Amino acid sequence: MERKAHSYHDSHATDRDIAFFELGIKLAALFHIAMGSPIQNNPDVLNQIALGLKKSIECQPFVKKADVSINLLTENGENIYTKQHPYDYTAITGKNLQAEVEIQYKKWNLVGAVKWIPELNYPFMFIKEITQL
Repeated sequence: MERKAHSYHDSHATDRDIAFFELGIKLAALFHIAMGSPIQNNPDVLNQIALGLKKSIECQPFVKKADVSINLLTENGENIYTKQHPYDYTAITGKNLQAEVEIQYKKWNLVGAVKWIPELNYPFMFIKEITQL
């Protein structure tokens, strides 16, 4: 199966190239699945949603491990969101989602992450670790 899937890539694509491609897919999928999902600013709710995202990513090809956390929306240590009426809720944004994904594709093990970087004012996806096995 893996050989057949590999044949769809350009003949110049190395196993290392495909490993990075797979890591990028997983990070982007996790991020875009989560964005805008309704949440309560409640640790129990956030942990359950994070666990669901983790399990979703971990069932994808080549994923060894995923860690996901959704942080409380706070400002100066204070909860900045409290439900005011029945139609009131908040959502996951790039500011409160953090994740790490580890994949292994053939002889390459990669760890990537997404987290809010204040000085960039952006939820940045980046490569944390590259290991050739």
